[in-house]
Amino acid sequence: MPVFAFFTEKPPEPEWHSIFDNTKWEPDEPDNDYGEWTGSSWFPDDRNNDQPGGDYTVFLRPMGSWSTGFRPTKMRITYTIILMRYYIRDTSDNIIASGSSYASGAEIDLDFDTYGLDIGTMDLRDFPSSWYITNIEFFGFSPF
Repeated sequence: MPVFAFFTEKPPEPEWHSIFDNTKWEPDEPDNDYGEWTGSSWFPDDRNNDQPGGDYTVFLRPMGSWSTGFRPTKMRITYTIILMRYYIRDTSDNIIASGSSYASGAEIDLDFDTYGLDIGTMDLRDFPSSWYITNIEFFGFSPF
């Protein structure tokens, strides 16, 4: 009598994906220089700091199609200052995550359930100007 063996692959599990360089993101308003790629990190441009005590901002949007249909549940941003404010928006400018005292590397929950749209922009800001974003990670299934 023949013996049959069934092999099943383990289904993929969500994991952290680093998606942060200038091949995946670009400044949202390139003419205003809302962030500059240094070759290894994002640096805020102080030209948008037009008021005393104003913010220095890195304002990015996805490049290409990697973000289309991508629905990570969490993200982490690694940077070189103590606290930062952030606003993550979808393609219709709805806020899917925000915070006013984010610590580098902490997990941010993302909410795509309300509108169901793709990642649109990432607005990261704080004062002073001497900070860098050294990684942006998303937790979910790979968009690639």
